[in-house]
Amino acid sequence: MKWVIALVVIGALGWFGFQYMNNNAALDAENLAAEASKQAEEKAANAKAAATDALATAQESMPAGVDLGKINDNLSGVFSSTGEQLGGITDVESAQAAVPALEEASGKLSGLTDTISRLPDAAKGPIGGIISGGLATLQPIIEKVTAIPGVGPVVEPIVTPMMEMLEGLAG
Repeated sequence: MKWVIALVVIGALGWFGFQYMNNNAALDAENLAAEASKQAEEKAANAKAAATDALATAQESMPAGVDLGKINDNLSGVFSSTGEQLGGITDVESAQAAVPALEEASGKLSGLTDTISRLPDAAKGPIGGIISGGLATLQPIIEKVTAIPGVGPVVEPIVTPMMEMLEGLAG
């Protein structure tokens, strides 16, 4: 009988130990994820600051009437709008509802493409950096959305040309 009690006690201690270790592993994973997120946010903030500085420097060499700040704002609007629309897609119906806004963003991007392609080389680097950052933000969202059954055929005809334009502008 004593050996049964000892076995139950050992089993209980083992179970509690296992639970403790699992909780520590989960906490470690959460801490690592939080740290990675923090580092990504810091890198994004540093990249944005560097792009802003480069944009300001490039603006000094622009001909009269060329406002890189306005181009940057328009690009940010395209990225923001596209990201919001794609982020709201959960099924085919929400994808179809997002199509008009995605088409509008694509149209704005087409107009910007012409303007950006005529910029002097001094401005293309900073603008390309901004575009690269936007692409890095949109790509995972697009991959997630197009993986939803039935959504790819709805959004890809709009999103694929947009991504190709952006990749071309990013250099």
